[in-house]
Amino acid sequence: MDYPKTGYLHEELRLFHLTDAGRRDFRYHYHDFHKLLLPLRGNVSYLIEGKHYHLEPGDAVLVRAGELHRPVIHDDAPYERIIAYISPAFFDTCRAAGGDPSPVFEKADGRDLFRLNGASAGAAERLRAAFSEDDPNAVLLQKARLLELLLLLCRARRDGGLDVRPAVSHPLVLRIIEQINADLSADLSIDAIAARNFLSRSYLMNLFKKETGCTLGGYITEKRLYLARSLLRQGVPIQEACLRSGFTGYANFYRAFKKRYGVPPRESDRLPTEGAD
Repeated sequence: MDYPKTGYLHEELRLFHLTDAGRRDFRYHYHDFHKLLLPLRGNVSYLIEGKHYHLEPGDAVLVRAGELHRPVIHDDAPYERIIAYISPAFFDTCRAAGGDPSPVFEKADGRDLFRLNGASAGAAERLRAAFSEDDPNAVLLQKARLLELLLLLCRARRDGGLDVRPAVSHPLVLRIIEQINADLSADLSIDAIAARNFLSRSYLMNLFKKETGCTLGGYITEKRLYLARSLLRQGVPIQEACLRSGFTGYANFYRAFKKRYGVPPRESDRLPTEGAD
């Protein structure tokens, strides 16, 4: 199964205020950029890399580049949210100006969902209000409010003041996901993963699909292709990118890359950074 890249990002930062009326089916997908989601209303759950969260107004959801995720809308109530698409170049610009909000998206502690409180809740409300501004500078104001929120979240994380919302997840599936992402160049055949975790092949495949909505093989391939594409963008030679991302032969890598992105690896510079639905 293919899990598409979605969303468009032609600049360093892009903001949306969206409302979906009625149910809508979202597929698992990923982005080449980070995403911050602020749910405003709706009966919605969010699935990120094997973790399940039920969203409430006042939450902040962090989705890192390359993470498979999807929302699940449970009823016909309107689903309203603010979304920010944030490219690595945005953090480069911030660092050049003397600041760095990128630690908000650090993955070391695996935190994805926070409850906004105090100063960060106020900043989120000011961001929401900025979407109601009837002013030629409204877009600039929205970006300024988002930067304020990111900096406040970064400070709260540094000071231990983030209110982390727990996920509902299967510990075995999370362990397997951690094993996969720890070394994509390792032997990640289904038999090898099953043996490492003392599971039968069929139980492993069924459990992973049930808990994540993804096939195990599809998940591994998507992660390897995402890594390969990132390496190629950094100027890594094609053969080295192939091996470092875990493909055992160039022919398999070539076929998978072209099927996923529509161009061969040597033409990866033709691909947009934003991805496409």
